[in-house]
Amino acid sequence: MFLQSFSSSSSSSLVVIMPKPTFKVVGHEIANCQSVEAPLFQIEIGGKILKKWEHEMTYDQRQILEAYRQENCQEAYDGEADFNIDTIYAHRYVKGVKWFLISFEGFGEPFWRYWKAEFELGDCRPLIQEYERKIERARGRRARSSTIRSTPTSRRSESRGTAIRRSSSSEEDIEMSDQEVELTDKEVRKIRKRNASLFVYDRSRFTSAPLKRMRMADGSWKTLPWEKPEGWVDIPLKYWRVELQARLISGAGRKERGAPKQQLEKARAEAEDLQLQLDAVQIEKEGCEKEVERLERAWKLERKTAKELRQMMEQSTGALQEARNTIGRFERIIECMGRAREPKER
Repeated sequence: MFLQSFSSSSSSSLVVIMPKPTFKVVGHEIANCQSVEAPLFQIEIGGKILKKWEHEMTYDQRQILEAYRQENCQEAYDGEADFNIDTIYAHRYVKGVKWFLISFEGFGEPFWRYWKAEFELGDCRPLIQEYERKIERARGRRARSSTIRSTPTSRRSESRGTAIRRSSSSEEDIEMSDQEVELTDKEVRKIRKRNASLFVYDRSRFTSAPLKRMRMADGSWKTLPWEKPEGWVDIPLKYWRVELQARLISGAGRKERGAPKQQLEKARAEAEDLQLQLDAVQIEKEGCEKEVERLERAWKLERKTAKELRQMMEQSTGALQEARNTIGRFERIIECMGRAREPKER
């Protein structure tokens, strides 16, 4: 601990400067992180032994960690070499910053997997985009499979007598009963506030999601399981929505019976069309990015050419000025020689 005194003409103060706690990496182990093997480091800080992932450390601590990695390196390592990222394994958010678990080419062992912040991977944007598309496709497959496999069970409202009859087959859609649906004023206000085609179920009446496919407040669709996921204590009401016809909300209270299989096939066809549109938009986006890169390269080349032309023009201007100066000198010499001949002729 250091004591430092600051004094002035009016008052004096004493500032206590505490030394920073020492940081040391004492060991490591290969642990499971989001179903991927990654190094978990054992550190000593301020006399305490802790276990931390790399993304939980500060920048200075990560520099000390890199020195520890090099001490345990079993291969020839060139500190000045350029490393190319080979694979992105996982990601997570830490204080609003997105971190990626990566490995470099030639270093495939779990010990050499690094956690890097997104802003540190500025040159690897295509690889990050490919990883994000892979994650989105995996989420879509999981959502579709959970929707098809789940088996709905019927629920009945005890307070208002509202019944929802659901098919025993997992491939059939929901069918409302012929009984008139009675809504409270509060529910009607919620319905009209969001959308005329949205009906909000009360969580106190139903313990499971009424539909598989739900439209969210921003207009997008969200696929949810039939039953409430195990271990979910409380799910916000906004996620439990059912799309009904506008006349049901306006007071008609009945839904015409349709062919559930046909509705399901139609919904699947719409989902496939949306997926195709999304793929087309993604391809168009990639084409636009390539076109932007091409235009940037062309612009840089034109700027370089313009710079070279400007230099050549400056050199030509200098040579022209030098030629003019030479001509002026010759003119003065000729004039002097003419003056020198005049007395001799007289």
